[in-house]
Amino acid sequence: MASSPRRAGVLATITFIILIILAVLVATITMAMPPQPGASGIDGSCRSCHTPNDDYNGVSVGASITIEGVPGTFVHGREYTITVVIERGLGPQPSYDILHAFQLGVTNGTLGIANATCIQIGEREVGSQGASEVDRWSVKWTAPFSYENVAFMAEGVVGNGDGTEAGDVRLSTTITSFAPPNVPPDESLDPWPYWWAAILTVVAVTGIVGYVIVVTHRPPPLGPED
Repeated sequence: MASSPRRAGVLATITFIILIILAVLVATITMAMPPQPGASGIDGSCRSCHTPNDDYNGVSVGASITIEGVPGTFVHGREYTITVVIERGLGPQPSYDILHAFQLGVTNGTLGIANATCIQIGEREVGSQGASEVDRWSVKWTAPFSYENVAFMAEGVVGNGDGTEAGDVRLSTTITSFAPPNVPPDESLDPWPYWWAAILTVVAVTGIVGYVIVVTHRPPPLGPED
């Protein structure tokens, strides 16, 4: 019976150590690869922090990043749902716990987050909420009132989960949405000349009809007997 308090103390110590380990793992997952302004490709890159493993780059492991939902030609002011997808392929090697992260930037318009898996970095840039097993993220983009094309730039990382920035697979892609044509109004299609022509035609026709009526219904001239 004397050993029960000691056993309880050992169990408490083991439980405490397990909790510490779990906390460290959670912190590693949620805090790894924090979003860096501009790293989507606007004025930086994920490569500045993540050193890729040349033996296991995106091409060799079959990994890819794509941007879905980008309109071929955008409509001014319309909101679009844009989705970033990472295919990790074989992933980096060696790997402990493969995690994904991304950043997306645009040259014009406004990006906004759609759910808690993403974080707002700036008006024109969003990213994943840390690194996780999630490999698909959807965001909102509002098209600008502009006649310039808009570039969408995304960078992603497939991390090897070793808690460092080395040996990860870095991915990048760019896609363009074209602006609607800027067609100036054709002055030759001004309706006013046509209205004036129509009015003048009506006046002329009315005058001709009135003249015909007057001439046709004119009383005959009076004879000598009258």
